[in-house]
This record gives sequence, structure tokens and C-alpha cells, in this order.
Amino acid sequence: MKLLTIANMYPSAKDPTYGTFVRTTADGLQSLDNEDRHGKVVISGRRYSKVAKIAAYAKFYTIATWKLLFGRYDCLYVHTLTFPTPAVLTALFVRRKVRPVVHVHGNDLLSEVFLKKTLRRMASPIIRRARYIIVPSNYFRTLFMSRYPSVPAERVIVSASGGVGENFFAERARMRGKIVTIGYVSRIDEGKGWDTYLKAFAILKEKGIEVRGIMAGTGVQTAEMLAMKCRLGLDGVVDYRGAVAPDKLPAMYGEMDLFAFPTRSDESLGLVGLEALAGGVPVIASDIGGPAEYVIDGANGEKTVPGSAESLAESIEKMMGMTGEEYSAMSGRAIESVRPYLSGNVMAGLWGILSSEQ
Repeated sequence: MKLLTIANMYPSAKDPTYGTFVRTTADGLQSLDNEDRHGKVVISGRRYSKVAKIAAYAKFYTIATWKLLFGRYDCLYVHTLTFPTPAVLTALFVRRKVRPVVHVHGNDLLSEVFLKKTLRRMASPIIRRARYIIVPSNYFRTLFMSRYPSVPAERVIVSASGGVGENFFAERARMRGKIVTIGYVSRIDEGKGWDTYLKAFAILKEKGIEVRGIMAGTGVQTAEMLAMKCRLGLDGVVDYRGAVAPDKLPAMYGEMDLFAFPTRSDESLGLVGLEALAGGVPVIASDIGGPAEYVIDGANGEKTVPGSAESLAESIEKMMGMTGEEYSAMSGRAIESVRPYLSGNVMAGLWGILSSEQ
């Protein structure tokens, strides 16, 4: 199956965690194709200046439109619904038989930013023409169907954004030591909960509860995060490591006893939470979006109130009170809960769907 991936987000050397699910999906599909006939048009890494963004998108739209109009592919896989829309619409207008596969996630449906709302409205013909709509979770499938009730349900497929690689799975027997380490891996952006995480540490510190933190991720609010960390007196408590390459993440999860996922956003899946669980790390997650689907209170973690540092601190304190046997049992359940998300299984299922009509 000759497949072309179109995506406006893709990892780069300087931004290795940006769009990792796109690369995981593209690489996973390519690994299952014996003929290795895949192509891609992507924007690697984020651009922070207007000039750089305009230049990157001008190049992206030019190359994507050319390939869509004159290339010959069995499957067009579009990540995501919004920003690739102009190029895809052009191709659909000229090539009437093209039926793309569209991966819809996160801000594709949830963003209220004017540009994304406009692109979402423009993408309606793409949705109607799409062969399949790929969504990352049952939660997001329900949300998509509520927004697009005319789309036949059998065309909306759940596939967990490339899944979790074997290298993330690791057995754990107990908490590492007297000082519990709580991790955070996510973008340092509005709504991701980095501020809730830091404020929870401040609450625990005020109560005399000694904990350690590890943070990884970058974003537009990195400077603001570092200022808050200093202001709360957490510079010697929380270790900020910036952008961590995906192949380094399993080792970092191995340093954690608990993983905090205090997002205030309706995460369409929340892959980092699944990666932590695969490493046997119980997850404390906001009771919202995708994480609310796979985090089970008392089984593989705890749910907290979105945006509440007090709720997060209470859950951390509660889970710190587990005995070694209780922690070991929860760690084992965490690993087992992620088995259905194993990358090989997820990609084989998706490949089977995409290649079934070739």
C-alpha cells in the first residue's frame, strides 16, 4: 500500500516530543509494509516567530499540494483535521476520487481560536469525503460523533495514536526510597497543568511532606513555569529537564514513583499517562478526557479534580501512604492496564483497516 502522510506537526532534533504520535503512526505503518512505499510532507518542530511560521507553512502547502495533485498513492493519511486543510481541499476539488483518512485529535475539535475554528469549518468537505476518521480514544469518538452526527459510525475508528512501545514496559517492585519522586511529562503550555503540579508541591512542602519532582517538556510558558518554580521555593525540589527525546523517556519514567497528569484540557488520549503506566508507575490524573478513560481509582492510580492543586496534593499524600505490597500490586495492575495499547497491536489493527480495501 503506497501511503502519503500529510502533517503540520512532526518531531525535530530540537523539538523531539512535538508530534511524536504522528511519527509513531507513520513509522508503524511503514514497518508493516513490505514494499516500503511511503512518503510524507511534514513540518518538523515548532516555529515561534511569525516569519518562521509563514515560511514553514508556505513550503508545507506548496509541497503538499504538488504531491496531492500529481502523486499516485493508495492512501492519503492526514494529520490533523485543521492546518493541512487548504492543501487537502485543493486536491479533493481536482481529484474527485480521492478519499483521505483523517486523524482527528485534541484541538481539532476543542480549540476556540478563530483560525482553528475557521479551518474546522472549511474541513467539512474533507470529513464528508473521508474514507475513515481516526480518533485516539472512545471518549473522543463520542465527542466527534456529537459534532458530526451525519458521519456513519462505522467510518469513525478508534486507534490509540501509535500506541505504547515495548521499550516503555518495565516491572517495578516498590517505591524507590523514602523520598517519593513524582513526574510530569507534557507541554509547558496553557491548560496542561504544570502550574497545578508546582502548586501541589508547594502545598506538600508547607505541610512538611518531603517529595521530589521531575519535569520534562517545553512550550510557550516555559519561562513562566521556571519563574513560578523559583517563587515557590522549589528549585531544589523539582528537577526540570526540558525537552527529553522519546527514546530517553522510558529511563526517566523509571526514576518516578508516581506520575502526575494534572491537565485542565480535554486530552483526546494522553499518551504520556499510558507510557507511565507501562513503566509500572501509578498515575494521578485529572478526571477529564482520555485519561479519565484509562486511569481507574485504586487500581492503577487516582483521579483528581482538574485544576485543583489541593486535590492533586491530597492524592499524592494518599498514595504515599501505600504499603510496599499495595504499591507493588498497583504497579502490576498499571502495566496490565496498558497491554491493549501496545504499539504492535495498535498498528496492526490500523494497518488491517487501511489495507482492507486496497
